[in-house]
Amino acid sequence: MADFGRGIKAGVVAGLIYGIIYLVLVMALADALMPGFWALMGAAGFTGTAIAILAGSMIIGGIIGGLIFGAIYAAAYGSLPGSSVVKGLILSIIFWLIFGVALNYGYVASYPLYTVLGLISSLIWGALTGTFWDKFGK
Repeated sequence: MADFGRGIKAGVVAGLIYGIIYLVLVMALADALMPGFWALMGAAGFTGTAIAILAGSMIIGGIIGGLIFGAIYAAAYGSLPGSSVVKGLILSIIFWLIFGVALNYGYVASYPLYTVLGLISSLIWGALTGTFWDKFGK
């Protein structure tokens, strides 16, 4: 039987950490992703607002996404091969292929750097979920 409580805890903690890591990556690469982003935000006086919106959306999105990912991880745990971390990596690649590539194909073609960031962050999220799954074990 799936241990949903354990999966949700692992997913939420991993999602929170993922949200913070992704926030740092996006902020560091914002000008590469959207040339002139920080200059535009500064000129408009919205730098602090932009950071707050990014932080809120990444962190809250990570927690909510982690809740969902953790529940699915718990349900799929017995069907996936390998260690807990490998299971998280496999599931995160599947999620990335569906949500990061297939559903966003036009976006992927236009912004390949976002696609690479998405893959990297998905792998981090999956590895963290597997790691916390083990830490929250019985």
